[in-house]
Amino acid sequence: MNGIPWGGPASITYILSMVFVIGLGVGLFFLLRHKSEKVIKIALFPISLLGLAAVIINLTAFNDPLHYLPIEFCSYTAVLIPVLVLIPKRNLLGNYLIAGSLGALLALTLRSVESYDWPLFSLGFCCYFFGHMAEFLIPLLLFALKKVEVKPIYMISSFIVVVALYTLSYLIGHNVNAAFGLDTNYFFSEYPTNPVLQAFWNICPYSYWYMYLVFPLFMVVYLLFCIPYFVKRHKMKKEANGNGIRE
Repeated sequence: MNGIPWGGPASITYILSMVFVIGLGVGLFFLLRHKSEKVIKIALFPISLLGLAAVIINLTAFNDPLHYLPIEFCSYTAVLIPVLVLIPKRNLLGNYLIAGSLGALLALTLRSVESYDWPLFSLGFCCYFFGHMAEFLIPLLLFALKKVEVKPIYMISSFIVVVALYTLSYLIGHNVNAAFGLDTNYFFSEYPTNPVLQAFWNICPYSYWYMYLVFPLFMVVYLLFCIPYFVKRHKMKKEANGNGIRE
């Protein structure tokens, strides 16, 4: 393949790509943290379309639409992120998409080995990298800008939705494979594609079921992400109650 490859986890090109993602996120946060709701929407909406654009390109540009149906975890996230940016009440959808954001981060860090050879700025690289970048950044930016509030009940409902969508993706993909003799692997439901998922497969080598060993770990990561927010909110409420008593 022509061009500089994206490379594996230790390659300078991959490391620089992740530095770019982090730098863009930090830069947007400081740029938007004191801006109005209207300005935030104007700034984030074009970026929010990158994932949706990747879904459309995958369906139309590679002459293999059955392998690119928008039933991956990140595809669901990509379709919903523009909605999240535009709607006024974001908490319910925002909590689900924070889970989607963590999923996009895993997609960027625990990639399939074949992605190591993708040339930088090739169509495949751009769809994958920029789509997942938007899916990772937008929900976390809205959370950091205090436009989304994390709540335990929403976290639980988000986890249930993730499992439901996973089951839907497996059923569709499994039937597509049976009907057309294909080897689709939506939502990693058929088999693992990286060493981390392979470790869970080694414990439970069964399509669909092995990911139920992954979901609790994913939920723990989600919870660890939210704990500092919960602690800070509890401290603020405690201080507010204390001030009220003294008055």
